[in-house]
Amino acid sequence: MTSNDLNTTARVSIIERLVPSLAYAGCAITGAIGAVLILQLLERMRIAGTAGLDIFVAHTAQIEIAMGAILSAAAAINGIGLLVAALRMFRTNKTSSAPGILFLLAGLLSLLPPFLIHFILHLLEETAKHPEEGGISAIATTVTALCYVAPALTVVAVFALVAFTFYPFSSRLGRKVSPTIFLAFVGFLIIGLAGVFFWQASKVLEHPGSL
Repeated sequence: MTSNDLNTTARVSIIERLVPSLAYAGCAITGAIGAVLILQLLERMRIAGTAGLDIFVAHTAQIEIAMGAILSAAAAINGIGLLVAALRMFRTNKTSSAPGILFLLAGLLSLLPPFLIHFILHLLEETAKHPEEGGISAIATTVTALCYVAPALTVVAVFALVAFTFYPFSSRLGRKVSPTIFLAFVGFLIIGLAGVFFWQASKVLEHPGSL
């Protein structure tokens, strides 16, 4: 890096922003998918009546596995973005890299919808353990409301990601380590949340009677 690099700005690379944004969009979309699946589950339980708990046990794990699988795919795409950012550190580029903090903010925003779905599923599973307190029907209204919040967060995240990816702005030219660091950090968060969903599913499948 030369002294000129420290003072020269250049257009921020769209490709370096696009790959992580695709990963983050995948994360955000899981929130909408999970919300739809939970609403469908609640409707099936309502129709099934006394057999509703059996349906709950059967479908909760399926939702969690689906969430974990999509998040795993998003983590893989983020890994490609991490590789691109790392390679840019060791070559001369005509375009600049975005500040790493922007990748962190975009990643955290995209993880809000799936994290909300995790919270909803955890709430449902804990409530199902105590049918004497009213069971799932007692929190159905709250869960339904939260299931509408998740897609709304997804829409916000996707619009923010589109702006982050394609809005033309400039940044300091030269090698930056912060994109690599924050992409790696967000990648660990995605993998961790995927692992939580798979772990939840394994608990339900191994001990369905515990619910």
